[in-house]
Amino acid sequence: MGMNDMTTLSTPVSLTFGGQAIAKGTYGLWLLKASADKYELVFNSESSGMGMSHDKSKDIASIALKKETVPAAVETLTIELSESSNGGVFAMTWGATKLSSEFQFSK
Repeated sequence: MGMNDMTTLSTPVSLTFGGQAIAKGTYGLWLLKASADKYELVFNSESSGMGMSHDKSKDIASIALKKETVPAAVETLTIELSESSNGGVFAMTWGATKLSSEFQFSK
């Protein structure tokens, strides 16, 4: 996702994205364009390296992302985590596109 180095997410607690459990830990993140308007966030057990070669055999989960158009284009890929009552929202924005998914803290 980012430039050159692998984009990672580290979580000290287990999370649930769209019904899929993500155990606490550190994951490499990949963005997959599944079709013209459908994107997926892929959690991969490989979390170090250059991020140039995606080893699908190490994928942990693939989460469907909601696609939106933003009113003002963003030049730099921006990843945000915002809080909600029992979890939050993972969002990434680049150009006029915002991709997002809600998540919950697992018990």
